[in-house]
Amino acid sequence: KHSWPVHHHAHPVVSIIVPVAPLHQRYLVDALDSCLAQTVVNWEAIVIDDSRDASMPEVIQSHPFARVYHSLGKGTGRARNIGIMHAHGQFVLFLDADDILEPSALEDMLRAYVERDGGYIYSDCKIPGDPKKFDLPGETIEAVDYDQETFIRSGYTDNMPGCHSVTILVARADLDQTEGFDETLAYWEDWKLPLELAVLGIRGVRVPKPLLVYRFNTGVRRHASKAQEGAIKEALRQQFEPYTTGEKQMCGCTGGNGG
Repeated sequence: KHSWPVHHHAHPVVSIIVPVAPLHQRYLVDALDSCLAQTVVNWEAIVIDDSRDASMPEVIQSHPFARVYHSLGKGTGRARNIGIMHAHGQFVLFLDADDILEPSALEDMLRAYVERDGGYIYSDCKIPGDPKKFDLPGETIEAVDYDQETFIRSGYTDNMPGCHSVTILVARADLDQTEGFDETLAYWEDWKLPLELAVLGIRGVRVPKPLLVYRFNTGVRRHASKAQEGAIKEALRQQFEPYTTGEKQMCGCTGGNGG
C-alpha cells in the first residue's frame, strides 16, 4: 500500500531510442531530461552506447529509467536498429543524444497520428541561439509539407535535401515493413528510412510546430558526410530513382498502418 507516486513506464506506448556517440555523451542528460518533461508519460527510453569500449557516462546512474544497450562503435544505424529490437512500444521515436524534445512533443505527435489517420509524424525544429540555454530565442526551421512525389526525389537529387530530421514518430507495425536503418551506409541512413516509407505508401504528416530543439553546431556526422556525399547520393539514386521515372511503382499513400 505504500509506494512513491511515480509513473512505472512498464507498458509504454512510445519507445524513445537515443543512440550516443562518444562525443555526445555529455549532452545525454538533456535528452533524457526532455523525456521526463513530456506531458505524455507512457514512454520508455532506450539508450544505445556506440563507444568502442562499452562505457556509459555517470548520467545513466541518475537516470535509471533508461535501458542501456551497446553497439560497440558500429555506427548510428546499427545503434538505432539495436534500439528497435529492444523496443516495447506501439510507436518508436528516434532522438539524437545532443537534441531535446519539447514537453508536448509526444502528445502533439500522437494526436496528429490519430487525427490524420496514421502515417509517420515529423515536425519543425528550433535551433537555439545558445546551445546551453534553450529558453533563449532561436531560429525555427520549418520542415517541408509531405508530398510523396517530392519526398522520393529528395536527399540524392541536387538542390533537394532531406525534408526533415531523423526525429520521427512511426508505428512499429509500419517500421517493421522496412529494413530498418541501412547499416552499410556510413551516413544518411537517417534519410533512407523515410524514402523506404514513401515507397511503401506510409505517408508523412507534418506537425507545424518546433517540437525538437536541434543543436545544429554539435553535429559531427553531418560535416563528416561531406567527403562521401557523392557516393551516398549515387547509392540512394540507384535504389530510388526508378520510382521517379515510373520504372517501379510506389504504393499509394493510404495513411500508414501497414499501407
